[in-house]
Amino acid sequence: MLSVLTTHTHTHTHTHTHREREREGGIFDSVDSTNEKYQISPIPSSEEMESDAKWIESIKETQNNNTIKLIFTRNASLVYQQSTLVTNYLLEKNNYNTKEMKNEIAFFIDSDVYKDHDKFDFSKYDELTKNYETSQFLLISNQNNFPDVSNDEDYRIFPSTEMLGTIFEFYKNKYGDNVSFDIWIPDLSLTSVWGKYNGSKEWYDILQHTNHIYITSDGNSQTFKFVESYIKWLNKQSKDIETLNNQTLTKLNSIFDKTNPEASFDAYSKSVLWDFLRTNLFTIFHITRYIDSPYYQTSTERMYPAYSFNYDYYDLSNKLFEEKSTTQKDNYISNYEKFFKVENAQLKDFVYKGFENYDPKKKNIIWMGDSLIREVAHVNSKRAEEIQNTFLGITKKYPVDQYNYFFKHHPYYTTEQQEQMTNFISKKSENIKPIYFNNFPWEMFLSWDKKEQSKNKESNQTYVPFFTATSNNETIPQTQLIGIQYTSTTILSTYLFLKQNYKQTEEQAYKSIDYNNFPVPGTFDIIYRGLPSQVPYSDQIKVNKKRTIDVYNPFLEIGYIKKFHDDQLTTKEFSNINNISSNFYNDVWYMEVWQDPITITFISIVIVITSFACLILFSYSRKQNKINSKK
Repeated sequence: MLSVLTTHTHTHTHTHTHREREREGGIFDSVDSTNEKYQISPIPSSEEMESDAKWIESIKETQNNNTIKLIFTRNASLVYQQSTLVTNYLLEKNNYNTKEMKNEIAFFIDSDVYKDHDKFDFSKYDELTKNYETSQFLLISNQNNFPDVSNDEDYRIFPSTEMLGTIFEFYKNKYGDNVSFDIWIPDLSLTSVWGKYNGSKEWYDILQHTNHIYITSDGNSQTFKFVESYIKWLNKQSKDIETLNNQTLTKLNSIFDKTNPEASFDAYSKSVLWDFLRTNLFTIFHITRYIDSPYYQTSTERMYPAYSFNYDYYDLSNKLFEEKSTTQKDNYISNYEKFFKVENAQLKDFVYKGFENYDPKKKNIIWMGDSLIREVAHVNSKRAEEIQNTFLGITKKYPVDQYNYFFKHHPYYTTEQQEQMTNFISKKSENIKPIYFNNFPWEMFLSWDKKEQSKNKESNQTYVPFFTATSNNETIPQTQLIGIQYTSTTILSTYLFLKQNYKQTEEQAYKSIDYNNFPVPGTFDIIYRGLPSQVPYSDQIKVNKKRTIDVYNPFLEIGYIKKFHDDQLTTKEFSNINNISSNFYNDVWYMEVWQDPITITFISIVIVITSFACLILFSYSRKQNKINSKK
C-alpha cells in the first residue's frame, strides 16, 4: 500500500518500528536536523483510497510515535466518532507504568458540549484528567484544565492563539526542546487555525515541533468547502508539476530549518495550508474516496492524497487488536459506547422518549438532517410553513399509522431543543407518535444494528434490524431517511454502509436515501446555517439545487449514487403532489426579510448606529457654524 511516510523523532532517543525502518526518506528531524527531506506523497490507487488500511495504520502509527497527541474536535458527529475511536485505542494501548512523552494525550472538547451532560459521558476522560500524573491524559474544555494554568478561556471549535501558546508552553516546560506533537484535527478547524493565525508565533511554535498532522473529516464539508478552497489555490499555482513540487518542498524545508530562524519564520508567514497538503506532513481522511473525481477538473497528481476511515467500531476493534486481545477489544467497544451513552444497549436505549410508540412490525421513517434550522423561535412564518407542510406531505405519503416515525436530530441540539424541534416540524401533522433518538452518531447506530443481527443467530434473540442484506428488496424498504436537507453527510454514509456491509446494489441502497423524500427548500440556504432566504423562492431553489449537485457531483463522477439527478423535487412540487395548500413559495420575498428576527435585529442596529452618527455630525456642524459666525 502507498502510504504517507512518518516522521523521525527529534533529538531524543527513539526505537523505530519495523515499518519505519523499511521506509526511505521520511520527514526530516523537525527540531535540529535538515539532512532529511520532506516528500511529496504519492497518490494512492482508488482501491487504496477506499480501503481502511491507512486509517488502521495511522492509528497504530501515532500510538507508537514518541509524541504528544493533540486531538482537537468540533461540533460534528463524524469528528466525535473519529476522535474517540483514535483516543480510546491510545488509552487502551498506553503503558501507564512509564512516564513517556508518547503516553501524553490532550483531548479538546467544546466547552458548551462538555457542560451539556445529556450528550456525552465524559466520566472516563474526567477521571483520567483528575489523575493526570498517572494517566498523562487531559480533557480540555478550558485553558485552566491544564495543571497550574489559570487562564480562563473556553475551547470552541478550534484553538485560539492563546490556547496554542498555553499548549506549547505547558508541554515544552515538561519535555524541553525535544517536545514533539502528533495533531489530530478536523479539516475545517485546521483551515481556521492556519488561515486565521497565519503568521502567528503560537502556531509557528507548535508547527515547528509537529511530527505529523492527521486531518479528520467533517463530512460533506470536506468535499464542498475544504477541497473548493484547495482547488482555488491550486489554479493559481504553476501548471508544471515538477515546478510545483519543488516550490512546495522548498517552502516546507525552509520552515523546519533551525539553522536560520529568521528565514524559517519568514517562509512560514508567507505560506498557507494548501502549500503543504500534498506532502507527507499530512494524512487526510474522509468517509470515502473523492480526490480522483473528474469533477475537480485537475489531474489527480496535483491533488492531495485522502483515505477512507472506518466508523464501524465493531469491525475496527477486530482490525486494531490481535485476536487474542479479547479484553482490550471488549474495553474498546464498551468505552466507545459509553462515551455516546449506549453501553450494552438494546434498541430502547437509543431512544430517550416515545419508545412505547415503536412497533417492530412496522417499517421505519427517520427524520434526518436539520442542523440548519437552529432555534425554532427564530424561524419566520414562511420558513415554518415550508418545513411543516413538507413534513405533512411525508405523513400523507407514509401514513403515521403504518410506519414508525423516528426523529434523529443533529447532535448540536439538547434533548429539550430536540423536543421543541420535533413539535415544530410536526405541528400540522395529526396523530403523529414521535420516537426520539438520543444524541448518538447515526453511523454508530448503523454499526450497532449490524452487530445485533449476529446476536440474533448466536443467542436466538428476536431483534428486528433496520437494515439487512434483504431489507431493501421491496419497493418500499424497511427503513427510509426523510428530511429537508439532502446535503447531510448521513445520506452518503448510509448509502455506503448498505453497499459495503450488506452488498446491496446501487438501486437497493438508494431506496433508503431517495432524494424525493428530501424536497429542495426555497426559504433558506441548505449549506450555511441560520441564513433565511434574501432572494425570491424560485431563485433560492436554483441556489440550493446547485449546492446539492456540487456536494454529490464528485461522487457521481466516480460511480457513486448514480440514481441522483438534478430533477430533485422542490418543496412546492412536493406540497402540490400531496395536495397541500401552501403559500410559502410566492415570490414576495421582502415580506420574509421583515419577518425574520435576525434580519430585524441587524437592521435595527444599523439604524441606531446611523442615527447616532448623524446626530454627532449634526452637532459638529452646528458647532462649526457658531465658530464661523463669531469670526
